[in-house]
Amino acid sequence: MLAERVAIVGVGLVGGSLGMALRRKGLCRQVVGVDTSQAVLEQARAAGAIDAGGTDLARELAGAELVVLAAPVAACLELLPQVAPLLAPGAVLTDVASTKGAILERAAAVLRPGQDFVGGHPMSGSEKSGLAGADPFLFQDAPYLLVPAPGCSPAGVAKVRSMAEGVGARPRVLEAAQHDRAVAAVSHLPHLTAAALVNAVAAGEEDVLELAGGGLRDTTRVAGGDPALWREILATNAAAAGEALDRMLRELRAFRRALAQARWDELEERLRRAQEMRRRIPRGRGIRPELAELVVVLPDRPGAIGQVCSRLGEAGINIADAELLRVEEGEGGTLRLGFAAEAEAAEAARLLAAHGYRTLRR
Repeated sequence: MLAERVAIVGVGLVGGSLGMALRRKGLCRQVVGVDTSQAVLEQARAAGAIDAGGTDLARELAGAELVVLAAPVAACLELLPQVAPLLAPGAVLTDVASTKGAILERAAAVLRPGQDFVGGHPMSGSEKSGLAGADPFLFQDAPYLLVPAPGCSPAGVAKVRSMAEGVGARPRVLEAAQHDRAVAAVSHLPHLTAAALVNAVAAGEEDVLELAGGGLRDTTRVAGGDPALWREILATNAAAAGEALDRMLRELRAFRRALAQARWDELEERLRRAQEMRRRIPRGRGIRPELAELVVVLPDRPGAIGQVCSRLGEAGINIADAELLRVEEGEGGTLRLGFAAEAEAAEAARLLAAHGYRTLRR
């Protein structure tokens, strides 16, 4: 067992999901939530995210062996000096904030010698925000970055690593500067690029947004994030985000030169390299790369997804993962299924075809 008592400060999307996952896996005897809103705490208890909770930090943190600051960067910076003197002897403190340099500096300033702090950053999220988006499987197969403070004990790191592994994530230990450079590249740059792309399209001579299809919408999905939250994130990682933007600008200028100078071979080569590199990107919340994939074309009728799953289940074929790809009212949609073995995917395709479903192998 990870701990007798885990306290989660902030029971929104990440905090609520973590509480649900800890309780589902039986990793601790009690998950205690702390939030400024009693109504949110009641919702969290009803949703199964916490066993108990309250608004008083000192009371709820008492006796907790693991304390998680499940809040954005700015809130964590404010919480650290409040939480530090309330930690029980031997308790381990961690967080889930998106950047780590400023967090570790504040932790070093407020924690006493012997108090363990392990910065944490689960690389998973949802388009929904708050407790309404909480999901006990949010961390499944997602990278969970760990950034131990200087002097943190091996036992402290091991406890947070065990928590990450216990909720299904893949922990990886980094230094603070290494972490912030990495997330600037894979998280902050895509957000800034998506925002710039939307602004560039909207700034054209004609209003073309109404003509946009799925390509632009999918490419710019992350631009729909909370601007105030992203201001906080980028303000604590401005240097690394700026370096990532510089690399992006160099790439864009190279494409611009190729177009201006009719260097079509170079243009194609850059596009080909991007295509090859994209194949290395993990699929995250979709079908895991090691699974055999099958895409099922669904008819437009109630219960179609359930019928597909039921037929496979009755035949003893286990679905390891699933993702609804497209849905069109009046037309149907496509469902991507993942199986542990190629033989299972092939048998599923044969069985579904016998029942009139069209399938595609990937």
